[in-house]
Amino acid sequence: MKVDGNKGFLSKLGNLTEQGMVFRSKTQSLNSKLENYQNIKGKEGIKTAAKGFESMFLYQMLQEMQKTVPESALFGQNYGEDVFMSLFYEKIADKMADRGTLGIGNMLNEHLEKKYDRNTISAEEIEQKFENRLNKETDKTDENPLPKTINGRIENLNNIIDEAAIEHKLDPDLIRAVIVKESSGRPDAVSKAGAKGLMQLMDQTAEEMNVNNVFDPRENIFAGTKYLKKMLVDNGGNLELALASYNAGPSVVKLYNGVPPYQETQNYIEEVKNLRYKFRTGENI
Repeated sequence: MKVDGNKGFLSKLGNLTEQGMVFRSKTQSLNSKLENYQNIKGKEGIKTAAKGFESMFLYQMLQEMQKTVPESALFGQNYGEDVFMSLFYEKIADKMADRGTLGIGNMLNEHLEKKYDRNTISAEEIEQKFENRLNKETDKTDENPLPKTINGRIENLNNIIDEAAIEHKLDPDLIRAVIVKESSGRPDAVSKAGAKGLMQLMDQTAEEMNVNNVFDPRENIFAGTKYLKKMLVDNGGNLELALASYNAGPSVVKLYNGVPPYQETQNYIEEVKNLRYKFRTGENI
């Protein structure tokens, strides 16, 4: 009984040793491949890694298929068979991956190369981007910067405002007041509703006024002045109704037969009137 027990123990120990050696052999092979992939850079490295992935996938698939096959009559169930079959399947998997049998490697390679191209930039491209940015910054410094104060911005526009006022027979201080209230004197201003430029013209209004570039100060001021004068004429010269029409729309003023009960519009009228008074008296805005 003691001998049989020792034999059983030795047999189990032998099996464990064989399994450990097979596992060690597989691990060494895998580590060797991974080191090889890490040493290859760029697209070539991607291609090699993708092919290696397919090889390992095929190897695992062949191993699983082996479990469904009866034991070999040549080797039996022992360490020699395991090592031989592992090496055999590894070589078969490598050959199949080289030929792109399943196409997994090709698909993976194509996907990774696209990501590589998107995330890779050459030294020449970096230099070009730097030069472009530098040129843009240089161009900005060459342009006339927009004054930081509202008074400064309006002062830059005074000649255009005076010309528009003369052409459309309108108070220039009223035009200045509307510009300040609408855009704070910023030619590039755009509201949430889509009104644009110094006098915040809606697209339909700009089209009616034959505006080509709504952000051009001269075009915007002349068109805005023309529209404001029209609102005055349509409302019989009543400034409050004209300003209400400019802010809320002439159809709204007609609907309410007067200044609409909108707090925004009512505040707008008072603020424009106060701004015009400040321009007339020379006060700072």
